[in-house]
Amino acid sequence: MIHPTAIIDPTARIGSDVEIGPYSIIGANVEIGDGCWIQHHVTIMGPTKIGKSTWCSHSEGALFLATEAGLNNLEAFQVPISTWEQFLAACGEIAAGNHPFKTVIVDTVDNLYRMCADYVCAKHKVEHESDLAYGKGYALITNEFYRVLNKLALLPYGLFLISHAQEREFETRTGKVMGFCAPNAASRRLTSRV
Repeated sequence: MIHPTAIIDPTARIGSDVEIGPYSIIGANVEIGDGCWIQHHVTIMGPTKIGKSTWCSHSEGALFLATEAGLNNLEAFQVPISTWEQFLAACGEIAAGNHPFKTVIVDTVDNLYRMCADYVCAKHKVEHESDLAYGKGYALITNEFYRVLNKLALLPYGLFLISHAQEREFETRTGKVMGFCAPNAASRRLTSRV
């Protein structure tokens, strides 16, 4: 909901389920991510991006394990991750504890899962998990993914898993249409056990 007294530049991009309070000003080239709440009398001038990664970057001792681009405007330490092997190496260094970080942020877990799938497929010399016996490819990927994420979650650091989301609607028994934002299907299924 955008308050009628808020002023929003036409070039600003506002995500879904964003609340912008009274007398707020959103300037040119500002991007507000899904689910953000901008309170009253706030001025944001661009180029600025506010969303999940920005929120996580304010965690104490934040370390981003970045599986996608898009963190350039954040003042946070990041390790680019483009393969599952790189993720395993980064987890090993985190577990060793010779660093100042207190919070680990995987941005995004969607891409990380795909990297894990590529790793498992290469290890078993197949192109796709469905090339293995029924259910075996999925089970191997899921087990590898959980094995590593559970070890990471048990370390004495905070852990955020950032996922892309999808907007959905449903109709209640009374016929009212409600909207909500949920992690995409792969992330929701995978992170439910971590």
